[in-house]
Amino acid sequence: MDPSEELVSLYGTHLTRGNLGCFEGSHWIGNEVMDAYCRFLQHEDSGSTKLFISPYLAEIMVQSKPKKLAKDSILNQYERFLYDTTIPYG
Repeated sequence: MDPSEELVSLYGTHLTRGNLGCFEGSHWIGNEVMDAYCRFLQHEDSGSTKLFISPYLAEIMVQSKPKKLAKDSILNQYERFLYDTTIPYG
């Protein structure tokens, strides 16, 4: 089986057989799987009351110094990692 075969396309993210292989045995779930799940949760939040952030951004935030985590700074510097919150619901 080809690990690069795309099995899931969900809200702008794509998962391959290799990405989903983390569910076999006792492996860590990869960032790609978590990203797809967060995008799913963001889409399902019909009231737009929560913001699910990309695992990539979360990792950057954890490694940053708390003083530098001002809201505007995060939005400006890491905007490309944020999910589109203008997704039409329904």
